[in-house]
Amino acid sequence: MDGMNIEISGERVHLLPCRAAFWEQARTLIVADLHLGKCETMRSAGLPIPLGVIERDLSRLAAAILETGAQRLLIVGDLLHHGLGLTPQIIASVADWREREADDVEIAVVPGNHDRALGAVAPTWRMRVLDEVVREGPFAFVHDPAAAVSSGDCAVIWSGHVHPMVRLVGRGDSIGLPCFVVGERAVVLPAFSEFTGGVYVAPQPGQRLLAIADRQVIDAGVFTRPRAAERRPLRA
Repeated sequence: MDGMNIEISGERVHLLPCRAAFWEQARTLIVADLHLGKCETMRSAGLPIPLGVIERDLSRLAAAILETGAQRLLIVGDLLHHGLGLTPQIIASVADWREREADDVEIAVVPGNHDRALGAVAPTWRMRVLDEVVREGPFAFVHDPAAAVSSGDCAVIWSGHVHPMVRLVGRGDSIGLPCFVVGERAVVLPAFSEFTGGVYVAPQPGQRLLAIADRQVIDAGVFTRPRAAERRPLRA
């Protein structure tokens, strides 16, 4: 299995280059920020958006389920982008994917700020909608890391929402890559969808920025020098 293995709060977790994490003991694949229907929402506003984005994202998700042998998929918020994007074609496409690629996998969603229309499609897609903060073993799952901090939960917090990125710099050149933000008490997941923007984050004491580069997950600390205007401290 490609990626990087970490141990957090006594649990073994695989961080995967497909922008997902696999919690080994729970046989659970963890992702965030798929933003299904984003392209359709933008097209409805007259923007020229390419076709095939949702198909590629769902194909990557199916491959991750197959590779890990996951028995459950846990989506930590923003499965959807906007109700305008839930066209009949999108609803049918996801339902077909569910039947073909993930028929025997439990799928649960911690709702995010974009998931206002989730209740309309969750039964069709056979997905269980959870509370906004979910505690399982040593972990808690919540979409927005700021909400986790304000809740005072003492568990290790898993979240999304931020779409974290890191800038790797070399001689006269640099590149921005999605990353996992791993701290002692929190993990922020990269956006799973490849059709999303991101926020460059600055590591805080005790944090690691683990960048996704091709088929690898690498520790970006020694390569990182975010530009001052881009830096955003992320509490984790």
